[in-house]
Amino acid sequence: MIHNLPGWAFVLGGIVWMLNNQGIIGFHEIDWSSYGPLLTIVAGVGLIIAGGKVRLLKYRVAKRIGEIFEKIDSLYEFSHLLKNDVAEPEYVDMHQIIKLHANASPLYRASKLWQSHFVRHNRLLRQNGISNFKRSVNLGYFQWKIGFRDDQLVSSLRYVNTFAVLKNFLKIRITSPLTDDVGGIQQNRFIYRFFMASLLEVTKTVDHHNLLDTIKEPAAGNPWQVFYGDRLISQDLCNSLIEYSSITKNIAPSAPLVVGELGAGYGRLAYVFLKAHRNVKYVIFDIPSAIFISQWYLSNVFPDKNIFRVKSFRNFEEIREEYEQSDIAFFLPEQMELFPEKHFNLFITISTLGEMKADQIRNYFSQIDRLTRGYFYTKQWIVSVNPNDDIVISQADYPVPPTWKNIYERPVVVQKSFFEALYRTN
Repeated sequence: MIHNLPGWAFVLGGIVWMLNNQGIIGFHEIDWSSYGPLLTIVAGVGLIIAGGKVRLLKYRVAKRIGEIFEKIDSLYEFSHLLKNDVAEPEYVDMHQIIKLHANASPLYRASKLWQSHFVRHNRLLRQNGISNFKRSVNLGYFQWKIGFRDDQLVSSLRYVNTFAVLKNFLKIRITSPLTDDVGGIQQNRFIYRFFMASLLEVTKTVDHHNLLDTIKEPAAGNPWQVFYGDRLISQDLCNSLIEYSSITKNIAPSAPLVVGELGAGYGRLAYVFLKAHRNVKYVIFDIPSAIFISQWYLSNVFPDKNIFRVKSFRNFEEIREEYEQSDIAFFLPEQMELFPEKHFNLFITISTLGEMKADQIRNYFSQIDRLTRGYFYTKQWIVSVNPNDDIVISQADYPVPPTWKNIYERPVVVQKSFFEALYRTN
């Protein structure tokens, strides 16, 4: 509004001039031209329009300059990581992963949104160490700081018994401040304790395998110190158990279970599957730096498992023997094309598709259809806004193949801005 003040002043002056000529207000000693008021009003309107155009131009210029600097920033980060002589031993794997992914098809490259995430996440890792990622990078995945009016808190309380939530509240202990490692505002402990009490109760109501009694949050990654009795718990663990229950309650996958996941974050759901099933192979497809984190994390959490690490190969036969001996395997997204058809009996992707471009989404659905002989589970924003790429994706936009059988498609209990869907793929 302030940018338009000169224009509005001209309009107001023109109105006063016109009222004076009509004798409604008195400035009769001034001999004003009868055309003056109209000319002044027109001039004012022109200034208002021009002011709006100038603001729009300034916004576009500022946005473009920001994109240029972001691109330079991203290129700098990539070039820094590609220099072996500056590689810290902890991040050698990251260097190799980025080099392998550098020549990937645009269909598998990170969107502008995830390029900006990469720059920020890489800096957080270098500043705070991967051993603290649950207090830095993870706060940009699927774990949020919570306020009293947060939709997740409200949704959880509506779903469960309030008395049970209060009982949980009394059993929860938070032994240290809930902060990130980059100077962020602290999470209010009372609110978070109340939220975790309600989220725990939601988890209990759907946890038909009673996994909450046996699985605890791993200490790897330095999570917030939130305890339920004597067991470390987390928002991530509860969400993963809820998702696991939503999947396994409705399917009976054949054994051995071969699970593929696109965009696994740090591997929170993989952790639950691997703890819950004795005979399961878990395969993750992801971009740098996310797959670097999940590879580090799951390797540390499951030191006795056979790990297939990200590597270069031209066809599946080159790696078949090593891959078949593995329990957990990590691949770049473009390597999906090298896998044999109908390899997985369950495929999963959570909070990923809305961060992609339309052609990438279509390609991933095509690959998942080719690779999966059983079930596909997805959990996404109902409406996903990607300002970096000027893309808005809604639930109805996802190209689900007509040959898939819809088992369910429904709002998520806790995150009401998300939907979840399960399909039989053949």
